Amino acid sequence: MKNLFNRFQDVIRSTNGKINGHPYASKHFIKSWAYYLLLYIKVRAFSSVLKYHWISGLKIIVDVNDWTFARNIFLRLNEFDHSCFAVHFMKKDETFVDVGANLGHYSLLVSAISGAKVFAYEPMPDTYQKLIRNIKINRLERLICAYNVGIGSSYGKLSMKIMRNNGHSYISNSISNTVKVEIIPLDSVLIDRCPTMIKIDVEGFEYKVLQGAKNILKNKSLKAILIEINHHCQRYGDNIENTFNYITNLGFKAYNYEPINRKLNKIDLYNSKTENIIFLRNEESAGNRLKEGKDIVFDRSYLV
Repeated sequence: MKNLFNRFQDVIRSTNGKINGHPYASKHFIKSWAYYLLLYIKVRAFSSVLKYHWISGLKIIVDVNDWTFARNIFLRLNEFDHSCFAVHFMKKDETFVDVGANLGHYSLLVSAISGAKVFAYEPMPDTYQKLIRNIKINRLERLICAYNVGIGSSYGKLSMKIMRNNGHSYISNSISNTVKVEIIPLDSVLIDRCPTMIKIDVEGFEYKVLQGAKNILKNKSLKAILIEINHHCQRYGDNIENTFNYITNLGFKAYNYEPINRKLNKIDLYNSKTENIIFLRNEESAGNRLKEGKDIVFDRSYLV
């Protein structure tokens, strides 16, 4: 009973911290908590699905396994700074690559609001089907090409650990509770097209993704990389310094982003506020693009 009470307290503290630390949710504290309770009761307690009218006219559907993606329901926009960066940075008809697309957080935003063409890669079969569902309910099939494969350094098949929260699934050597997925290098699928921006979030497998995208990374048409860098990479014998240095050695510099002011701040590996880091080839050019970027509509009185 005590452990259950402690867990309940931890959930309250964690959720309260997420809401209070969020630029939009903190201004709508009671409403945000109400949506969290709706999400928790309907989805977790009753194992139901929740269809939600999201931002900028988008719709999303979540169930009990989609808990990372479901933060969009009570925060309105999860990963606020970096989501805004992707939308503000991308322009109509440019190419955005989403490696580790999950249910389509970045793919939906960038295609629907910025008008960019998206190539989305999601290796988990069940998660991929949910990605397709979110694409279809928003009628974005023309802009998003989604593929049920993983991205890595070479061709092959690897086992992915099935996690209850599908945002945390990862490549594993275990034979229990895993599913075999196909892995391909990014250079092999984008031979005739170089993206303007790549987003990579693959639970520690990021360095392997970079190794399979050498040609794309050297192409000057690639202007930005948004990548998660954390110690999960140690699962695969890598370290955060290798990943960071691999990108900066190609001429990119690291930044965080203030969406309200549309301002870039230069950072290094150790003073980043989050595990997601923005890398840019040219700060001045990026700054101009961001100022011209499309607004994200949260409600009638809140645009970013």
